Amino acid sequence: ASSRSPIRKRMTDFMNTFTSALTPGHGKGKDGATGNEEAPPPILWLHCKQKDWDAVRADVSKMGGDHDAVVEMAKTYHEKDLPIHVASRNQAPEDVVRGIINLYPPAVRERSQ
Repeated sequence: ASSRSPIRKRMTDFMNTFTSALTPGHGKGKDGATGNEEAPPPILWLHCKQKDWDAVRADVSKMGGDHDAVVEMAKTYHEKDLPIHVASRNQAPEDVVRGIINLYPPAVRERSQ
């Protein structure tokens, strides 16, 4: 059994997501959206999938120190969807949807792959 704390696990997952999302050669779609089905889901996408709206709010607001990496997560496809698609499908609160759109405005024109 693992004795890793939940916070440490989240940070490890977060860093692994950044590493995979920023890998050179990562496929680019329309408007610069990226897609890599083999990569683990970006933490923003995962929080939307889990309907963890407080975590999404934290992803959007507290990562201001590395804004480019957060934007990269907002435009990274996983399982053929952007985080905005997952949030919308899961009936995210309006402030969550606006936060994701503010990170990557072209997402409103993107379709699932």
